[in-house]
Amino acid sequence: MNLQSFFHPKSIAVIGASDNPDKLGHIILQNLLESNFQGQLYAVNPKHDKTTILKTPCVANLSGIKEAIDIAIIVIPGKFVESIIDEAIINKTKNCLIISAGFGEVGNRSLETTIKVKCQKNNINLLGPNCLGAIFPYANCNASFADGFPQKGNICFISQSGAFCTATLDWANEKNIGFSHFISLGNKAGITEIDILENLANDPQVDIFAFYLESVENGQKFLEQIEKIAPHKTIIILEPGKSQKAIIASSSHTGSLAPDASVITSAYRSSGAIQVESMREMFHILELISLAQKNGPKNLGKNIAILTNAGGVGVLASDLSEEDCLNLVDIAPDQQEKLKAILPDEAVVTNPIDII
Repeated sequence: MNLQSFFHPKSIAVIGASDNPDKLGHIILQNLLESNFQGQLYAVNPKHDKTTILKTPCVANLSGIKEAIDIAIIVIPGKFVESIIDEAIINKTKNCLIISAGFGEVGNRSLETTIKVKCQKNNINLLGPNCLGAIFPYANCNASFADGFPQKGNICFISQSGAFCTATLDWANEKNIGFSHFISLGNKAGITEIDILENLANDPQVDIFAFYLESVENGQKFLEQIEKIAPHKTIIILEPGKSQKAIIASSSHTGSLAPDASVITSAYRSSGAIQVESMREMFHILELISLAQKNGPKNLGKNIAILTNAGGVGVLASDLSEEDCLNLVDIAPDQQEKLKAILPDEAVVTNPIDII
């Protein structure tokens, strides 16, 4: 699957564009305009044919657009989406981004499968359905209904939850942390975490991959991709669903089936990924790595030192370091002297062997 036209679109059509500010079709079109998208933009709404919405040319249907559209953003009731896919086939659309819900997550798997098969047979990349959309800061493209536009950065963020996406954007804006790509997967009827890794593994704008996944489509292939990329780029994964109730919740949210937690934890660790247990932990690690990479190497490795204001906390941190296969390094004598010169008299500078 080649996603270059998805990550770098030159033309976008918003199917379901609206002049009503309360409608998602209006919000998405406005986001595209406010992100300063430089490509050709179309609004698609039969009620506004040959007029404009937000000063954007409006046409009655996708199939009536002469040029092949790079991304068709679909934001109409789910029951009408299949007919839009048929129009996309006529238009030779390259990518369809389905915001609409009402598919596998509510038990309507047959419609989701039908749309998936049609896209596959006609070489249309499909994102969603039931997703927030996608944001590509370096392409000046906010193809989502998220509020605000993130800064440019080195994090490729991929989430199966739209709500997790919005929470991450709020946090990142507060911390001045930027993104290279920001993608809501939704039900993953088409584009998956594997496709994104394969297409962005060598992208110079990406140093960190951060995933929120309620399921993994092909675990073995995903782990193989991680093993290839982890030596060069940081991969962080938050995958809920350890309890039986969480598994049921994931299924009702995006129609996902969560894997066995103990097996996947071991597999991620051996493949080189960093698995986190909470949103807070993911945010802390992203902030730490982002700050460190601004003034240091892209791959921080496993060597660490611990700075703490209490001995007991240092011992606990040492235990956790060993548990996570991190290496507590010795501090060279000259570096110890430099630290002692700036630390309070009560501070102790010591090496791991001295703790025992």
